[in-house]
Amino acid sequence: MKFLKWILGLFALIGGAIAMFIPKSKNKKVEKIEKKIESSKSVVKGKVEENKAVKKTLEIKKKGSTDAADFLKKYEKNKK
Repeated sequence: MKFLKWILGLFALIGGAIAMFIPKSKNKKVEKIEKKIESSKSVVKGKVEENKAVKKTLEIKKKGSTDAADFLKKYEKNKK
């Protein structure tokens, strides 16, 4: 039983030593992920601005079409 505890303790010691060195490689992975997040934020920001421009053009077109419809209604009334 003591031998089993000694082996488990040895595995724990080796695992702890390995765990001390692993975060260095994980930090690089985290930095890559953070860079991807930042680049995706800029893409999303660009898309939001693009959507705003599209909404403005749609509003202008809608306003123009309602103005044209009103003009045609007035023209039709005056024609009668």
